[in-house]
Amino acid sequence: MALSDESNARQAIRDRRSALADRLRAIGGYYSGHLLLLTIATGVIWFGQMDVSGLIPTRVDVESLSTIRETTPAPESVQGTVAPAAIAASDSGALTRLTNLHTYIPDRTRLEIGEYVAEKSDTVLGIAAKFGLKPETIMWGNPILRNNPHFLEPGQTLRIAPVDGVIRDVVAGDTIGGLARAYGGKPEDIIGWPANNIDPDNPQIIAGQVLFVPGGTRESIQFGFGQPVDNTAPKGNASGPLPTPVPPKTPLVIGSGSGQCPSGFTGGVAGVGAFIWPADHHYVSGYDYSGIHPGIDIDGDTGEPAYAADSGIVVFVGWSEWGFGNTIVIDHGNKTWTLYGHLSGIFVGCGQGVYQGNQIGAIGNTGRSAGSHLHFEVYYGAYQTNPWNVLPPPQK
Repeated sequence: MALSDESNARQAIRDRRSALADRLRAIGGYYSGHLLLLTIATGVIWFGQMDVSGLIPTRVDVESLSTIRETTPAPESVQGTVAPAAIAASDSGALTRLTNLHTYIPDRTRLEIGEYVAEKSDTVLGIAAKFGLKPETIMWGNPILRNNPHFLEPGQTLRIAPVDGVIRDVVAGDTIGGLARAYGGKPEDIIGWPANNIDPDNPQIIAGQVLFVPGGTRESIQFGFGQPVDNTAPKGNASGPLPTPVPPKTPLVIGSGSGQCPSGFTGGVAGVGAFIWPADHHYVSGYDYSGIHPGIDIDGDTGEPAYAADSGIVVFVGWSEWGFGNTIVIDHGNKTWTLYGHLSGIFVGCGQGVYQGNQIGAIGNTGRSAGSHLHFEVYYGAYQTNPWNVLPPPQK
């Protein structure tokens, strides 16, 4: 019995030791997991606080890289590449280049005579500026304008010269030498202009052919009012006989219009030979005086007064066919006339005597006009004169 009790006691001790070991292992496993997490967290915090910039090299050994490149074997072939946006495949599988929407077209001299359809707001000055030409070039190239920029109308097809010069419709009897002399050009320039299509070995032109005279010029055609004048040119103008006046009923080739008064006015109020401004404003708002525009367009709003620039007799009052709409012409009795165009109102009648400064009408926008203003012209004999030469210095 004693041996049995001792054996049992020893077994109980071994069982207690085994249970204690199991408990200790369980406790160690529990805390070892927490210890691992704590160690990882501590490492992350330490790494985040350290200065890693020192790990970046301050220089690169280019020679070493060159050696590496030389020792690296190159591929047997390198295929070129094409930008995908530059090509496209057709249905047949062939590659075609796509259209470049931003293609640059270099500036180059235009040789052919072009065409332009006039719009509602166009003027000869504006069209000339649009194509980099002088206004005279537009007038000289388009007989449809009848040498008067006020005959420009929307819808007209105008011929546009490639550069400044004269467009000439050849008529029977024209010669290259004659055209060169008439327009101040050179025969070789006419022959050598590519778009004229003239054979330099056999330079011939025919009636109906359209030629361009590069750099050519011509005088503008002027028309008088058909009143009796003597043949003595006024001081300052070219000497020699004056052109024969046209009949009173047709001061222009196309006719004067319904405003033409009966002829035969004599006596009455005469001018003093000095002019005042015919409007309150003293500056140009449209066309100035030039070879294509024998007057000035004085600024003014519709309804503002138009004044007689000098005393005289009204010889034209009403609608004109010159492009000026409602128009008044005053004969000042000293071989001078003044014209007032685009009026919105008329306050005088045929044969009426007016004195310098009298209101004769109201400024407007009638006829072929691009805006309200007073078109003012001055004639001496059969010649149209620059109004700036006879008006006093502008004051306002």
